[in-house]
Amino acid sequence: MKRLVLLLALLAALLLGCGGGGPQSANELLGETSANLGKVESGDLALELVFSTKDGERAGFNLEGPFQLRPGSLPEAQLDYTQIVGDQTATQTFIMTGDKAYVRMQGATFELPAETAGAVRSTLGTTGGLGVIDLRGWVRDPQLAAGEEVGGAETDRITGHLNVATVVTGLVAI
Repeated sequence: MKRLVLLLALLAALLLGCGGGGPQSANELLGETSANLGKVESGDLALELVFSTKDGERAGFNLEGPFQLRPGSLPEAQLDYTQIVGDQTATQTFIMTGDKAYVRMQGATFELPAETAGAVRSTLGTTGGLGVIDLRGWVRDPQLAAGEEVGGAETDRITGHLNVATVVTGLVAI
């Protein structure tokens, strides 16, 4: 299934900035972007992964919101997670304050157990945050083209076939 990987183009624009000369291929650009992900300390995340069947049924998720990574502690974040199944959606909000983690569902907020918050803290501490992601495996047969201007910066656009198993494994690793 051919997928446009807009997230990669935006990440490349944000992380590479005004470089000298730029990469020669889509794989080199993905590699450079991956190398810079570990340097990300804060941002406004917008990630959507939706699969469509031949008859038009959809399933997937959307994750968005601000975050700030803090070495040795929980991130500070408020991330809306929306599960998508067909025409139905359900949204939960994950809130992390640096010390504690909460989930908001159907208008009620619950504190997550200390063990769960500790697992998030230790995972981010041992993986280097977003640095664990290697985008080169996320796209099969990547093709590089000029992208649109975003926030006054030129971007690159990478298209190809999404390697779903590698994407899910990368996201779970975080």
